[in-house]
Amino acid sequence: MEEEIKLILKLAIVVVPVAAFLFFTSRIKKSSLLKILVSLYLVSVAGGILISFGKDIYESYRRPRQWDFLSFWMNGKVAVSGANFYIPENYHKVPLPYAPSDEFQKEIIDVGFWYPPFSMFLFLPLALFNVSGAYLFWQILNLLLCLACINGVWHLFLKDHGLLSLLLVAVLMLGLGPTRSTFSYAQTNFWTLLLAGKWKALTAGILTLMILAALSVLAFGPDVFVSYLNNPAPDVPSWNYTETTNQSLLSTILRLSHQQAGGAESVLLNPWYIGISLLLTVVTVFVVFGNGSDNDDWRILSVLFLALIVYPGNQYFYSVFLIVPVALFVQQLDWNAKGRMVAFLMVFFAYFLSELKGGACMFYANLFVWLVCVALAARIGPLSKLGLVDEM
Repeated sequence: MEEEIKLILKLAIVVVPVAAFLFFTSRIKKSSLLKILVSLYLVSVAGGILISFGKDIYESYRRPRQWDFLSFWMNGKVAVSGANFYIPENYHKVPLPYAPSDEFQKEIIDVGFWYPPFSMFLFLPLALFNVSGAYLFWQILNLLLCLACINGVWHLFLKDHGLLSLLLVAVLMLGLGPTRSTFSYAQTNFWTLLLAGKWKALTAGILTLMILAALSVLAFGPDVFVSYLNNPAPDVPSWNYTETTNQSLLSTILRLSHQQAGGAESVLLNPWYIGISLLLTVVTVFVVFGNGSDNDDWRILSVLFLALIVYPGNQYFYSVFLIVPVALFVQQLDWNAKGRMVAFLMVFFAYFLSELKGGACMFYANLFVWLVCVALAARIGPLSKLGLVDEM
């Protein structure tokens, strides 16, 4: 019962202001008292969540959690030493502030760096501090990035609706389970989400990756880059594909079928995973390129959430991207009452599924959002045909 009450409270904090914004915006704007009351509510909720984040950071400061910050700090230490960070033996040489768990030893220290060489630029500054100082620096940076993401999403979708909508985006962003987990695990998701303001500049993104790849060769040496090319999928332990924080299609199939994951190569050949991934990809490609409609926002989101579904390493906290379709739905004030009710229900179910069982159903939240985005991207003709807006 306690878990159900927590779920209801988490949902109420988010969906009540969304309902007020979608159905009573004009009334709130006309009443100074209502505007003040709603603003105070949003400020108190956002402030309370930020205080809880700060409390958690303070409690972890002297002994940062091993997942995932200790691994990030080790990455920087190995790189700044000039050693090849794709060779696990070099991770064994890093003196640690405390003895990590056996799982950490097998998944991080015995594996080496997981990511492309240019990703190391992100972790290099951490090597300038001891582990506590680096953790504090990292989390302050995370907080600033989170605030920048809130501002970016607001500018992208809701800036025309004034300061009240900025406070609403702050509550929606901070109220997301993946946002809490990003701070708890000291993860890097806000860096990626910050690109939301430039999410259509795919050419610029590809060019940037090419430049970073070239710089990584110059900074770390060609041998490091070759090591990555020779082993782009590190031999991570099998439990990485079945642990609850993994919310990919593959991990969901393995858990539902009670299969034990083998090595990385064998598990990726799971026939159900391959078949469903191909089906979802074909549907997405057809919707994005094949029907001649002009629904760019929903097309791009279809591709984004397809990636979150089929990427085998997708973790729960990667789904901070839920804020983008949520903000897009909240933006639809020009929809009629039926359309705004649909938008509200979309937001409600996205948050409900993302919070259900403590985040263990995040895969279904991503799948739900993908289905909605595909449906809206695939439509041909005006929204009035769906009854979401009134005929002009």
